[in-house]
Amino acid sequence: MVTAIRWLKSALHPHALTLDDDCIAAASDPAALTLAVAGLRLPGFIHHLRVVLPAGMDISPFSACGFRPVRQTRLVALDPVGFAATLPDLPAGWSAHWRRPVDGADWPGWYAAHWDHYARMHRSNPPRDPGPQGRALVFGGDDLQESLFVTDAKGALAGFGSLRTGQELGWLDSTDYRSQQVPAILGAVLRRAAASGWTSATCEVDDDHRALWDCLRDAPDGARYVTLQRAT
Repeated sequence: MVTAIRWLKSALHPHALTLDDDCIAAASDPAALTLAVAGLRLPGFIHHLRVVLPAGMDISPFSACGFRPVRQTRLVALDPVGFAATLPDLPAGWSAHWRRPVDGADWPGWYAAHWDHYARMHRSNPPRDPGPQGRALVFGGDDLQESLFVTDAKGALAGFGSLRTGQELGWLDSTDYRSQQVPAILGAVLRRAAASGWTSATCEVDDDHRALWDCLRDAPDGARYVTLQRAT
């Protein structure tokens, strides 16, 4: 049973190992999980073991082995027209600019804003900055359709978002963490999705992103997940 439980390491999160999703059933056996964890020979730079489980699943075998919940995640499917109607417009002086991946824009600044957001939202599992080229790969990617640059009255980047393939929304936030502006940024993204003919928009949100989590609190539920973590 020990060999059936596999752990994966991400280049973006080099200090943690995450349970392979295909091994959840095997790891739910308390004896097998205990043996698998005890049998690990970890280098000093691995600080955590992590498990992502469907919400509602019995976590007691993992709790008994020292894993504790650190994050909740929801997938919600939004009606771009109907949900956007409940959200405010951007503040006076702020503007929404949409750019395709082939268009000229301050892409390094856009990727840097994404990185700042990502690092803040993963404090329980601190990421390693992949550098300018790595940021472009992570936050650009082949699934990027259109990118939102929100600028303030001075023309500075004040927020960001994106539309992705499969009618999915990308990361979105304000650049100076003004949480009260997150609903307006989400509204701008959904209105663009509606104008692009989207009939639904899937959004993944973690409870680390409290402003977006609260904004989507009453949205129809899709899948839910809980992340558990154990210090090594």
